[in-house]
Amino acid sequence: MSWVHEAYYVRMPSGPPTQGDVWTGLPWRIDASLPCTGIVITPRCDFSHDKTPVVNYLPIVSVREYIRIGGGFNLVAQEASKGREALKYAARMLKVDNLLEMGLTAEEIAKFVQSQRTDASDKSAITKSERQIADLLKCDARLKTLQSVEDVSSLSDDHIRDLIPEKALTRFLNDVVRNAVTDVHFLPPCLNLLPSPSVVLFRHIYTCPIALLKLADSCLNETDWIGALKTGTLRGYPENHPKPERILRLKTPYLESSMARFSALFGRIGVRDPDPDQLLEFVEASR
Repeated sequence: MSWVHEAYYVRMPSGPPTQGDVWTGLPWRIDASLPCTGIVITPRCDFSHDKTPVVNYLPIVSVREYIRIGGGFNLVAQEASKGREALKYAARMLKVDNLLEMGLTAEEIAKFVQSQRTDASDKSAITKSERQIADLLKCDARLKTLQSVEDVSSLSDDHIRDLIPEKALTRFLNDVVRNAVTDVHFLPPCLNLLPSPSVVLFRHIYTCPIALLKLADSCLNETDWIGALKTGTLRGYPENHPKPERILRLKTPYLESSMARFSALFGRIGVRDPDPDQLLEFVEASR
């Protein structure tokens, strides 16, 4: 592992703030009292020529936390899509898929199927029907469980274990580490400075005054920092805001790679997809 962090990072870098610096204690979300770790994306020339009073940065979270607050929801949505198809298939086996399309619940459909039986009904047919009803209700229960987490802000360990198949989670983690997920960028751990495998969140762009980083860089310790905040040098920042600490700097070519992927995400131009019939026609013509 040592060659990885040696290749990726400069530890505890010196000099003025610049692009690729990783800081802890940066303002997180709207509340400046909630700090985060982030990587500076403001171009180097803006620092060199004092072109901007603010710094842009992207938050960094552990991969585990990313699964809880972001990526895991995508996997749950995929499972919910499969669950809806499984429910449709179960209804089709009972020849009541039209009732599902009409909006009847699985319980109502089960009661309807059972009500259609007569005393003369074949016992083997009844057994088969009961098995199919059980499949329908099982699919419905699974789908309801998947849909129950749509409104939560983060997934628990139980959610991840119970709702996301192990193979799907492993495949997704492989994609994260290989940078095959479009809106995040993987960063390997670096000793105790970045202790866990982490990702940069491309879709969350934050800003803070450049004076914040310069002030933090000039303060030797927490006492100096608290004293500087009490003078009112940084308006809007509470006196208990932790001192930002620059812990790492991303090296070439890993910095350029992350910035290229970030630029590609926001620089893309959306175009209309072919209609499904046209798409199928193109696919067939390409065989």
